[in-house]
Amino acid sequence: MYSTNKKFIEISILFFLIVISFSCEKKTTDSSGDDNIGPNVGQVAPDFTLRDLEDNDITLSSFRGSKVVLLDFWATWCNPCVNFMPLTQSHHDEYANLGLKVLAINIEGNKNLVQSFMSQNSYTFTCLLDSGNWGAYTIGLYQINSIPRNVLIDVEGIVRFDGHPSELSTDLIENHLPH
Repeated sequence: MYSTNKKFIEISILFFLIVISFSCEKKTTDSSGDDNIGPNVGQVAPDFTLRDLEDNDITLSSFRGSKVVLLDFWATWCNPCVNFMPLTQSHHDEYANLGLKVLAINIEGNKNLVQSFMSQNSYTFTCLLDSGNWGAYTIGLYQINSIPRNVLIDVEGIVRFDGHPSELSTDLIENHLPH
């Protein structure tokens, strides 16, 4: 009898936790009322505004309807990130005139360090500054748990790829460029 009561209590607690988790689910909407906003493939990319190295405010949604956006999350202290930056530059060189906008999001927030790095390496794509490293706003917004990390967003603002830069194919980029 004790094990039956214990089993009943465990099942009741499990059921309660499941009900609570669904009722506490956070719904995010934008001004259009779209409740499918999130960092996962197939969702509307979460919007943000960050400053570039020239102190301009850059808002992700400003590219909606005109550009495919490649977000590249990185830091200067991350050797794999540094090693994949030439690939990011290559994507920029190859596709910028065809409708791709590269936004490299540095999570350190040290403008002087990042400007120096970008200049020394002759990188010409847009670099945005977030701060706080793993506590950076966009790291949480896009649920980033490792860097380097690429997120490809189509012209409609839908996430089409989320993963390591080595896994992003040029075919995927080309298939989502504006025609």
